[in-house]
Order: sequence, then structure tokens, then C-alpha cells
Amino acid sequence: MNADNTAKWHEALLLPGETDLIESGLRELSEYFGVSREEARRACDNAVDDSRREWESAPRRTSDQFIDFYHGARSYISALFSTLWHIDCFKVQTAT
Repeated sequence: MNADNTAKWHEALLLPGETDLIESGLRELSEYFGVSREEARRACDNAVDDSRREWESAPRRTSDQFIDFYHGARSYISALFSTLWHIDCFKVQTAT
């Protein structure tokens, strides 16, 4: 991805009034789930372990059971954001 596309990508992900991609994402998660930004940050920090526990908490043999997990697992949404967070941090580290 070239620098122009990266800038457009960052701009598209920022909520109005936000300048930092991570803080914007935490705000979005906190508003979506009705929790504080700190709770959203903790959810991201623990997302992989929480997601594994949620996955293992019910049978996952049918497509409906898979869909149920992906539509209902809060940890999965946090894990997706956490992945974005790490990609953005890696991009910043490799750019310097």
C-alpha cells in the first residue's frame, strides 16, 4: 500500500474529532458496546484468550454454530480491532 492509500485508509477509519487511529477505534468499541474506553482497551488486550474461551464454550460443528459465534462474540470484534492495532504499530515501527 502506498503512502497516499495509507493516509486515505487512516482518514476513513478515524471517527469525527479523532486524530489517533487507536484512540478512535477504542472510542468506537466503547460506544458500540456501551463500556468505557479503558474496558474496551482491556477487551482488546485479552481478545485472543477471550475469543478462544468463547469458541470453546459451545459446539462448533455446523455452519449455524459458526455463524452464531461470529455474530455474537464480543471478543471476536475486539480481536479484529486488536489485529488492526498491531498492524498499525508495526507500520509505524517499520516506517522509522
